[in-house]
Amino acid sequence: MIAGLPLGPLVWERAAARPPGERQRLSLRCPSTYREALEPTGRTSGTRTPALLAWGLPLLLGAAAILLAIGPASAVLTGLVVRRQEIRPGAWSPSIPLLATTIAWAVGIGTIAAVIALPSAWVMRGRPWERAVFWLVPLAMPSYLCYTAYGLARAPGTWLGDLVERAAQEGWTGLPVLVGRMLAVGGLALWAWPLAAMVMAVGFGRLDSGLLDALRLEPWGPARRAWVIGRLCWRWVAGGVAIVALVMFGSAVPLHLANAPTYAVRAWFELTLSPGGPSVWVSAWPVLAVAGVAGWWLTRTTSDAGAGQREAAPVRGVSLWLARAVWACSTVVPLCLCAWSLRDWGSLVTFWRVSGGAVGQSAGVALLVGLVTLFLGMAVWAAATSGGGASRGAARALCGVLVGFSLIPGVLVGRAIVECVQLVPGLGAIAEGPGMLVWAHAARFSWLGAVTGMLLAAREARALADLRRLDGSGLVSWLVVCLPRGWGAVACAAAGAAALSVHEIEASIIVQPPGSVSLAQTLLGDLHFARSEELAAGVLQVLVLTWGMAAAASWLGGRVRTGIRA
Repeated sequence: MIAGLPLGPLVWERAAARPPGERQRLSLRCPSTYREALEPTGRTSGTRTPALLAWGLPLLLGAAAILLAIGPASAVLTGLVVRRQEIRPGAWSPSIPLLATTIAWAVGIGTIAAVIALPSAWVMRGRPWERAVFWLVPLAMPSYLCYTAYGLARAPGTWLGDLVERAAQEGWTGLPVLVGRMLAVGGLALWAWPLAAMVMAVGFGRLDSGLLDALRLEPWGPARRAWVIGRLCWRWVAGGVAIVALVMFGSAVPLHLANAPTYAVRAWFELTLSPGGPSVWVSAWPVLAVAGVAGWWLTRTTSDAGAGQREAAPVRGVSLWLARAVWACSTVVPLCLCAWSLRDWGSLVTFWRVSGGAVGQSAGVALLVGLVTLFLGMAVWAAATSGGGASRGAARALCGVLVGFSLIPGVLVGRAIVECVQLVPGLGAIAEGPGMLVWAHAARFSWLGAVTGMLLAAREARALADLRRLDGSGLVSWLVVCLPRGWGAVACAAAGAAALSVHEIEASIIVQPPGSVSLAQTLLGDLHFARSEELAAGVLQVLVLTWGMAAAASWLGGRVRTGIRA
């Protein structure tokens, strides 16, 4: 059985009866049956990898890795060697208190995200891709959305804002800072919980239905049953905490708005004070080391992400309603709060008149980033599925490099690209247009396509892979058999990368060409100066674009027929 498509024994009998070296061609007549073409097509080289897959794809993936990550990293290392005399004394020594607070912030946000993701992870367990992608929509929203929207509820003139102001005037001077940091932590947790849900759903999906039936027969309450399941899946719960913590370790927005003491925030401040100083890279080495190790580890575990998944009955009851409530708090409620805080709906027209050019530029950059992600995802998928050992190794290497690069603070990614442009002759023309924005955003978000391609290759049905190898396992067989069944997954990842590009702030402010204003730069100014009216109008415009891309991603996810489980 191949993902619901029956393979009769006649196929295997006739395939085994053919003389060696004769290729059998299998084609699809309809989504539920296979048709066997009985006539041989002549002598072939068996399963030898075609030259295009053996050499073309590894070279292509290697060039992508050099352009998006290895090249900028090499430029940074070259600058450190050339300007080593400018490194301030003690820059190599890590700040233990700062490292401890960075870990505490990251793990704290990861823990909160994992807790609120538990209902969604239980709902997502064993679900196919097209049913699980809906729960991932919050990731396509801006990371500062919840912080901004819920922060508008405590703006001056509101009930909560007046309460905080009176408490500060009466002597509790640290309350405004405390509320801001709580909003930053809660906002990031509401944005990142789908990451934890995806990891925990894999563990929950491996639970045997007989075990769950036995737990229901026990005279225990829901809390006791949840405790038993948590003990059985504690590694996956810890993995959910870890994946969010890794993302938060290199995140600066909105933690820098709350003045949180983390390595990423300090790197942002140092880049602002000395944009070209080599000490910034030296002092940030703990973040870079964590990103490198995490990229290698996550790539190794990607191929096992869906193994052992079992079908699960649709979840009803309290878990489903709790999951819907968390999802709404991450998406619908912030949208309503931004709309409620608008005092004049004419501000939307004013925003378009003032910042329409920035919105158009950001949308164009997002489109190009989505196309790059789509291309890389397809290339990685083809290499990992139909290529030889070199192609598969290149696909894994590119995936690891891009994942590791995405975990680096965005301001450092932007700075690395700037130094690469300054170092390599001929790249100066890129700095005069939006090319650097596309480059920086692709370096940050194209990992979505690469990881999706690796997952599609890892979760291909074994029988289908064997049949393709009988047919030569070439690019044509991948285009005919694999691409129609999983193209929606890569397109969904591309739509997600485009959505993240629309509201990327950290890298954008570093690589923004002189004389132009991006949407991210406009919103960052509104965030810093607490311009509530302009901020609400701008966030609403961003949400309109993001919701459109999220809807496209959900629709594209529904086109997936590879049997990938959430």
